[in-house]
Amino acid sequence: MATDHDRHLRLQQPRFTLDEVARQASVDPRVARRIFRAIGMAERRADEAFLDEQDVAGLRAFHDLLELGTPMEEMIALSRAYGYAMSRIADAEAGVFRTYFVQPMVEGGLSQTELEERLERVGEMTLRLTDVLLHNTRRVHLAAALREVTAEAARGGAQRLAVAFVDLVDFSVASAELDRAALSAMISTFEDIAISACVDAGAHLVKVLGDGAMAVSAQPPRAFQAAEIMVRVAADEEGFPDARAGLDFGDVVSLGGDYFGTPVNRASRITAATAAGTIAMSAEFKAALGDGVATRELGRRALKGVGEVTLFAVADPA
Repeated sequence: MATDHDRHLRLQQPRFTLDEVARQASVDPRVARRIFRAIGMAERRADEAFLDEQDVAGLRAFHDLLELGTPMEEMIALSRAYGYAMSRIADAEAGVFRTYFVQPMVEGGLSQTELEERLERVGEMTLRLTDVLLHNTRRVHLAAALREVTAEAARGGAQRLAVAFVDLVDFSVASAELDRAALSAMISTFEDIAISACVDAGAHLVKVLGDGAMAVSAQPPRAFQAAEIMVRVAADEEGFPDARAGLDFGDVVSLGGDYFGTPVNRASRITAATAAGTIAMSAEFKAALGDGVATRELGRRALKGVGEVTLFAVADPA
């Protein structure tokens, strides 16, 4: 059932049922239902008009990509990636609303109706802001991603990537001693560190999940630099847990904005087996990285779910 916020936070008036939107976009209603479910839209009654012209345009673009030969399941996975990303953004926005609008308004004695009216205005302003930010940000990141795709094609199409995992050591112990605000600040700081490191290094930040970050690059030095920056900045941050990094290189599969394959699993396990403040790598990554970084051999380690792997660590500076 649509809420007041559902109605007011739309740029256009809902006019169409799902079947009507599917028909206008020349998409099978069953496919349209899968798309809307994948982006996180709740199931509605068959006769409920909850969509508008923008939904028609979006579904029509989906149809056009299918016509160009994009596999259906790839488009569904892409839709899930959109939904996941937008859900995280909405959660972050709601956190700001809660702290800086809802709580002060409630403490100021506003009624539920007054609170909803003010939040709708804030929501509309936020939508106008994010429309611009997301549009421009997507252009930047899509351009970078397409450059990587072009480079892969020049190399023969194989998606061989360097994978870097970085996590905070003893995060669960440290977080147990923090209140909500301090824990939120720590997680936010780590996200800032990861984002800045990947921007500076020219690597692609795949995800940050609490105390862990994953980055990839077709150029191993960039993945290494991103990991090195994260570990170094974490060490320099006062009162912040130390970080550690694990790196591997090889064939990966990209799906829905995430990456899968042996290098991903191995980099993750290398990280878990690495000491605080250390950057460790597989022999495959070391060979792909070249001679620009001095390393020391750590020997063979049995990694859970991966097997024995010969590890190397960045040599301590003289």
